[in-house]
Amino acid sequence: NGGPNTTSAITHRGTGNLEIQATDSASILLRTNNVTALTLSNTQNATFAGHVFVEDGNKFFGANAIAASSEDGNYVASFGKSTSGSAKFAGNITVGGGTSTFAGKATSLATAASDSSITLTTKSYVDGLVTGVPVYKGTWDARTQAEGGLAGDGGNPNLRLAANKILGNYYIVSTAGSATPNGAGTQPDSWNVGDWCIFSDVTPGTGTDLWQKIDNTSVISGAGTGQKVTKWEGAGPSETLTDGPITFSGNNSTFAGNVNTGRLFVEQSGADMIDMTRTGVGTYRFAISSSDAFSLFDVGANVDRLVINNSGNATFTGNVSVNNLALPDGHDIGWDGGFSSNKPTLAANGTTMKMYPSGSSGGVQFSLTPTIATFSGDVNITQTTDVGVLNTTNLDNGSAVGLSLTYPTSNVAAGDGLAIAIGIAGRGRSYIANSNLTTNLDASNLAFYTESGGVIGERMIINQ
Repeated sequence: NGGPNTTSAITHRGTGNLEIQATDSASILLRTNNVTALTLSNTQNATFAGHVFVEDGNKFFGANAIAASSEDGNYVASFGKSTSGSAKFAGNITVGGGTSTFAGKATSLATAASDSSITLTTKSYVDGLVTGVPVYKGTWDARTQAEGGLAGDGGNPNLRLAANKILGNYYIVSTAGSATPNGAGTQPDSWNVGDWCIFSDVTPGTGTDLWQKIDNTSVISGAGTGQKVTKWEGAGPSETLTDGPITFSGNNSTFAGNVNTGRLFVEQSGADMIDMTRTGVGTYRFAISSSDAFSLFDVGANVDRLVINNSGNATFTGNVSVNNLALPDGHDIGWDGGFSSNKPTLAANGTTMKMYPSGSSGGVQFSLTPTIATFSGDVNITQTTDVGVLNTTNLDNGSAVGLSLTYPTSNVAAGDGLAIAIGIAGRGRSYIANSNLTTNLDASNLAFYTESGGVIGERMIINQ
């Protein structure tokens, strides 16, 4: 129909196919407004000069995919045949007001730091930002080869391998042991079930990356008693606590055994002892024996220097030197602690020092004031040696000089005796001498001697 404003149609009224066929290598062209709108080539491709619209509710499938391209031949978008296929867009995708769900994985170019804050981020970009953040890698058998673990003593998996040394990677110990992931002889080397082994940067920026231990097990295990000091149980390295030998009671501390500080040692076995040691001096021991006696013991000499018994008496093994002795008024010094038989007592009475007779608290044998010494009886200076016959020689050398002569009881020869000397050698001396006449002890003469020119001579004798 060639008239204006008329519609023409090709109508097929049969039950078979309507075929429009171009023979040989020709194409079929459909033209509108003198322009080819659709070209069906002899290679079975269809080319539309304009858009292709699919009405709502309809589907548009190709044999394998549907693709749209730009005029330069580049893909603008491509779609898979089914929902399980893939879609490729060369430009932007804008979803207005709805939600896009991807049943599979969506890929894109790598995200850059300069991208917009609303840009979907790629996995590689995120991984780069979270390097060093703890990443759980699984369980770890921390046994050495000797403990039944893998060879190499790096545990299982072997954390000594470079491939496992990634910052932030960590493992949780499933089997306790003493593996050394940082190498033989290094720390950490003690692992309990539940501990973490994490690879971290010890000093950021210096490359000192090491496996570190995060102790997630309680090393303070064991049982204890209130008011007692705790101690590590066993010998060598220990992770178990128990009661120590020290008990508190308020501000007081009680030690169950010996106390040794190096220079001070306190022992409670047998005798209670405190040893005090000083380098170059020796060790002295203060001890209380089972008989309640207190002693000061010289350990080096193996001898008691002082013993104080349970009656309060003190015994010194050596001399006792007192530079200054202050005796309070009304107090005394008893040779055995008081007025006892055959033991004199020295007492202070005001400014007077008095000596009482042995075994008596009455009567004063001797008193000493700041200016006067008083004796209640005789004063004896005794020469107990028998010097033989009294003569000028033993008078001169002083061997026969004495007061209140004491004689031997036998073998006394005539002429024996002693004398009182007045004066000193070199300045003139005089003597009053008692001289025996016979072997009898009841007869004597009284002789007087003087010195002249250094020579002693007998001047007068009063006989019996």
